[in-house]
Amino acid sequence: MFGREPRVPLDAFLPSLACPVEVHRSYVRHFQERMNWVFEQACQHQNHKIERMKPYMSRRATASRLVVGDHVLVHVLKFDGRHKLANRWESKPYVVVSQLEGLPFFAFVWQRTALHCIAPCTETTF
Repeated sequence: MFGREPRVPLDAFLPSLACPVEVHRSYVRHFQERMNWVFEQACQHQNHKIERMKPYMSRRATASRLVVGDHVLVHVLKFDGRHKLANRWESKPYVVVSQLEGLPFFAFVWQRTALHCIAPCTETTF
């Protein structure tokens, strides 16, 4: 039943018909080899799909084109309490003050400095 033989008190007096331990070890070894092979095949398949989809994803990826003086909204990364319907952006607009040299990080003016998760805003957003 479910891969095991039921044990009853009569088994103490009759010889056991259980499989030897070596059969279990060989089964486990063979099972591990098969699982490793399946894992390798899944990784190869996944890498093939990633390489195939990379040009399509790269075609749609765009960087933020911000210059000093632009108004932006900062993305809220941490919420207090429940936030299923919460606004994901801060309501106060920030002004871009400077950009770090050679990096896509910007310094903003308001109450604090935020360096990530930004979106350009227009006159209609605030």
